[in-house]
Amino acid sequence: MFQLLAAAFFAVSAPVKVGVINSMTGPEAPIGEDITNGIKVALEDLKAKGVEVEVVWEDDTGKPQVGISALEKLATRDNVAGVVGAYTSAVTSAIAKSADRYKIPLINPVASKEEITRQGYKWFFRVSATTGDYASILLDMALSLGQPKTLAILNENTDFGTSGARSAKEYGEKKGLKVVFSEAYSKGSPDYRSTLVNVRNANADVIFMVSYVADAILLMRQSRELGLSPKAFLGAGAGFANAQFAKET
Repeated sequence: MFQLLAAAFFAVSAPVKVGVINSMTGPEAPIGEDITNGIKVALEDLKAKGVEVEVVWEDDTGKPQVGISALEKLATRDNVAGVVGAYTSAVTSAIAKSADRYKIPLINPVASKEEITRQGYKWFFRVSATTGDYASILLDMALSLGQPKTLAILNENTDFGTSGARSAKEYGEKKGLKVVFSEAYSKGSPDYRSTLVNVRNANADVIFMVSYVADAILLMRQSRELGLSPKAFLGAGAGFANAQFAKET
């Protein structure tokens, strides 16, 4: 990401100023920390190549309005060459519109809501997988390893969750899977047992989940408590792709 923004400035002796909008605090901070660490590695790589990058860090706390204010500050006060961000699809959806307004390049490292890149934005660029990619890759894998016939979808009621569930339903049905359960839950709940009982009663061959890390951990713990045993649990990136999830489940 930083290589993309800095490439045009290799011949410039002054440091390239780049903004970063990330979830450094708040519920999504665990993955925000992963992104921060990745950026720091990229900065070291660029420095070794003789490219100095000055980073202006902005914490969106996982809230779209905070992200919008951060992008406006970076564009109008800090005069950055471009912005990397954000983590969540909700924040990214909000700041993508602002990036077009201020005509500032916005490179997104991870937000996967499929619809963001269907809005015709000219200054927004994505370098990661979309929810459609998650759905097709995971469901194709499940189909190649077994013969599932039915699919349950459980997603958080956020931009990311809604997009992920839609992608899973569309691709699953395209591949001949029958969706026997689909429900959006309230993000951040302390207990998902009642919802998971309904998932268990649906008796789906494959359970496709779309969650950030705190919910992903709790959902898997409580799934085990209730004896859910599908042919496969499929986690659509995000919370299921984090080291904290692996340690705590």
